[in-house]
Amino acid sequence: MAEIASDQSLWLSDGASGPTPSEETTRRLLINNGWLKLAPYGREQSRSLATEKTIVGGYGQNIDPSGKHSIRLSGGTRSFPFPVFWKERLPEVVASLGWSKIISSLSDIKQKRERLSWLLHGYAYLPTPALSELSGMGTATVKRAKAAMA
Repeated sequence: MAEIASDQSLWLSDGASGPTPSEETTRRLLINNGWLKLAPYGREQSRSLATEKTIVGGYGQNIDPSGKHSIRLSGGTRSFPFPVFWKERLPEVVASLGWSKIISSLSDIKQKRERLSWLLHGYAYLPTPALSELSGMGTATVKRAKAAMA
């Protein structure tokens, strides 16, 4: 996930400028767009795994680095899989997330409050620091606005 988030060439197309998403923002974009899913792990934890759409479409796979256990044979409690996206398919995956659309739409909105409102109505699943950075508002303001929507 960190490699995907840090590669600026994937996120900003032809001459576009703007922030690139953090690792957590990337994870939430992938989950919201159906590339990853949250699977239960332990009592109160969850981990991200590649969806059937990702695996069947040839975009990536769930990999278990231990080599000792298989998810299908040992179950999820004995293995510790994580999602991997194939490098040659990454541009397609990132393009489907709509990050450049978010950045370009925000550049048209001048007032911070309007930017925050627009973000919360369409992208409230993004983490608070990302919403704060994109809207130009403080994190406390974003938290209050999120709480008011709930």
